[in-house]
Amino acid sequence: ELCRNPVVNMVVGHYRSLALHKDIQFQPRIQVPDQLSVSDIDLSVILGNLLENAIDAADCGEADARFIQDPRVRRLLEDYNGNMLAITVDNGFHDEIKKVDGRYVSSKPNHSGLGLRNIEMIAEKYEGGVEFTHDPHVFHSSVMLVL
Repeated sequence: ELCRNPVVNMVVGHYRSLALHKDIQFQPRIQVPDQLSVSDIDLSVILGNLLENAIDAADCGEADARFIQDPRVRRLLEDYNGNMLAITVDNGFHDEIKKVDGRYVSSKPNHSGLGLRNIEMIAEKYEGGVEFTHDPHVFHSSVMLVL
């Protein structure tokens, strides 16, 4: 059990098992209450897309890029914004990053990058935002949702 929130525990636990099976380092840090005001479906879509992308990217890498670094799901108490849920995932990658019109697009065959767009739409629904960036060998994903 990674946390007491059943949806977060199930989704992150599933992707953690997949990562470990593929010999990808993955040590999540989760600090959330048992229940969140974010719908279970929305939470599953965000976590599932971020972690599936991270595993796929890290799986293509050499030994030093096979990691999902310090993924976090946590509730933040911000004085100026109330309660927020922050989800961050940093992962190694080896392939070339593709962008079209300033947006990241999938490098997987027969994929369009719709998963990232779905995450953006869910973040907007919860008056939050997303940020996707990359360094030479690390892709950074950050999602903030107002609770």
